[in-house]
Amino acid sequence: MKGKDIILGLLNSKGGLTGYQINDILHSQLRHFYDGGFGMIYPTLKNLEKDGLIYKDRIEQEDKPSKNVFFITESGKEEFKQSVNKKTEPDIIKSDFLMKLYFGEFLEPGKAIEFLKEELHRKKADLSDLKDNLSNWDANGMSDDQRFSAKYGIEYYKAVIKVIEEHLKNKMDGD
Repeated sequence: MKGKDIILGLLNSKGGLTGYQINDILHSQLRHFYDGGFGMIYPTLKNLEKDGLIYKDRIEQEDKPSKNVFFITESGKEEFKQSVNKKTEPDIIKSDFLMKLYFGEFLEPGKAIEFLKEELHRKKADLSDLKDNLSNWDANGMSDDQRFSAKYGIEYYKAVIKVIEEHLKNKMDGD
């Protein structure tokens, strides 16, 4: 799904959100399968508003800057409904780590092991974060499909960790 569709979906399912709240959801609940951030969010919100798919309410706050809360319009809901019901696209994995290991024959001695350890640490941290967050999200209400996506992420990280650990062991044993 494109960034605009994801933002429409979040506004459709969660109601009014600020750009900051959208960013928080992308980096906590969705980060194991979607890469997006402020650089995508605000231009997309501007375009969605220009196209009449969302609108914003400016909320004045005492002792704080005012904030914009975005809401989906009826035409935005229709646009999202069409998008979410289209055929799924194949997953595309983009990994600097995997590209460097692919060209491992050109790495300095010990670099492959270093990269494997770094990625193992990252994936274990990602797994831990996802597991920790799942209980919080569950407590705040999740649909079965939202829970499935989190569990899918957990199983993905477990599998990747296992593969990295096996390859790291082989590398360290001298294979």
